[in-house]
Amino acid sequence: MSCSGPASGTEVEPSTRKGRREEKRAIVLGDSIVRGADRRFCGADRESRMVCCLPGARVWDISDRVQAILESEGMNPDVVVHVGTNDVGKVSEGVLLREFRELGVKLKGRTSRVTISGLLPVPHVSEAKNRMIMHINTRLRAWCRKEGFRFLDNWSLFQGHWDLFQRDGLHLNRRGTNILAGVFASAARGGFKLDVQGAGIQIQRVGQKVHGVKCVQGLGDLEKVIKIQGAICPMEVQGAGLGTVDSVLSKERRNGLRILYLNARSVRNKTDELEAQVKMGNYDIVGITETWLQGDQAWELSVPGYTCYRRDRNMGRGGGVALLVRNEIQSLARGDLGTGEVESVWIELRNSKGKKTLMGVVYRPPNSSVDIGYKLIRELTLACTKGNAVVMGDFNMQVDWENQVGAGPQDREFVECLRDVFLEQLVLEPTRNEAILDLVMCNEQELISDLEVKEPLGSSDHNMISFYLQFERDRGRSEVSVLQLNKGDYGAMREELAKVKWADALAGKTVDQQWQIFLGIIQKMQMQFIPMRRKDSKRGKGPQWLTKEVRDCIALKKKKYDRAKMSGNTDDWESFKEQQILTKKAIRREKNQV
Repeated sequence: MSCSGPASGTEVEPSTRKGRREEKRAIVLGDSIVRGADRRFCGADRESRMVCCLPGARVWDISDRVQAILESEGMNPDVVVHVGTNDVGKVSEGVLLREFRELGVKLKGRTSRVTISGLLPVPHVSEAKNRMIMHINTRLRAWCRKEGFRFLDNWSLFQGHWDLFQRDGLHLNRRGTNILAGVFASAARGGFKLDVQGAGIQIQRVGQKVHGVKCVQGLGDLEKVIKIQGAICPMEVQGAGLGTVDSVLSKERRNGLRILYLNARSVRNKTDELEAQVKMGNYDIVGITETWLQGDQAWELSVPGYTCYRRDRNMGRGGGVALLVRNEIQSLARGDLGTGEVESVWIELRNSKGKKTLMGVVYRPPNSSVDIGYKLIRELTLACTKGNAVVMGDFNMQVDWENQVGAGPQDREFVECLRDVFLEQLVLEPTRNEAILDLVMCNEQELISDLEVKEPLGSSDHNMISFYLQFERDRGRSEVSVLQLNKGDYGAMREELAKVKWADALAGKTVDQQWQIFLGIIQKMQMQFIPMRRKDSKRGKGPQWLTKEVRDCIALKKKKYDRAKMSGNTDDWESFKEQQILTKKAIRREKNQV
């Protein structure tokens, strides 16, 4: 074990210089990857900082020694842990996560200021191994969020920049070590404000704007760092011989698509709030399960400026899936990917550069037959052979996603299928009560970023999920059609309506069926006698009833949900439920006034 810092047993006197506060202790614990990091991390302040390097250490080695190492470090020191490289390929992901959890328990007993540093990519190994490391980092991030730890995502700093590694293809050279140590130093300094603990570093310092994002200075080798949720990603690294490095995640936000997924449990009584959420969030694509719609209810899921792809349940109540796609995005229905029995909708997203991504939304009812399970696996397998694929939906699978273990035979076969087709399941927080039923999966992990489990839509008992999809959109304004009400031929419409035999048309029908028939006839007349015109759509502009009051109600609803989720307090959950009702009333009131 090699520890760089103050001499053992030396009592460190607190600084008494006027105007300077006492420095907190800061320690880096890690394997041989952190060797040499003390040059940058400790610098001239070796009295309050220390790097403890254990060559060849695995997670359990750090766990065994952490209490002895921290014993003389006072109360609540800043601790940064970088370990795990030596575990990859030697133990399963489940075992590795369990060892990290045991380490976390011991760290919590000594400090509340813990930062876990993500594993680095490895040069000159198979793509499958680096994919495995990325998946481990994803699960570590979710665990950190749950535990209240900070997480450093170092992947974008080192991926592809193999000149930062030594010839052994594992350890960092001096330049690479200085970059990694600079990240450690910045995290330990507390110079970053965390909006959500465990969600990754999000820089909040003031600084000049570069391409719409804030930058900070004073990080040594990291002269400019882009503000990105969940990652530290350099836009320009100076002094490390890298020149200018494109930021993958910032490019996703500028050119990517914003996606919303939700289980509506009947969209019919939630259409207004859905439209408000879509407009306020500027979502490009919305995936919906359990629409509970039938073929004659197309008007129930009509959002201006969006194309709707639907599949309704043919028999019985419930079910149904849909995708809403912004009109300006090129999309094509891919019915050839469906088996005809699984409740799913598949589309292909395209752009003018010829890039394509498949997207599907799936609903698998609880207690589905084994045959439906096989057909679902067939659909997923077929989609993944076509190229980039993103799948979201309510699969009702009982799976421990942290350890990737299914409870029953169908659950285990589903998990095995995901492994076989390289689909990564990215939702690691409960989406209904304490269960993870709603999933988001992709066969290229870089496709998706900023995944967030949100509040439910209306009275649904499932949480919504939002994320960014890396897909370069075609620039330009979309066009939508609007009615020219001042040019309608209402005389001819009245004459045509007078010819309708209403008694015959409505006889023997229920009230709901009569309303559907009436509405269909009126809409047909509207299309026939009122001309349309093309109009440029404005992103984010909502209907007239989407007033400031409604927007404030929806924003307050989200705020109260986040508070209740963080605290778990019964009173906070009751306050959230009250706000749900107030939001619904506000929308109804404003619509009645339009």
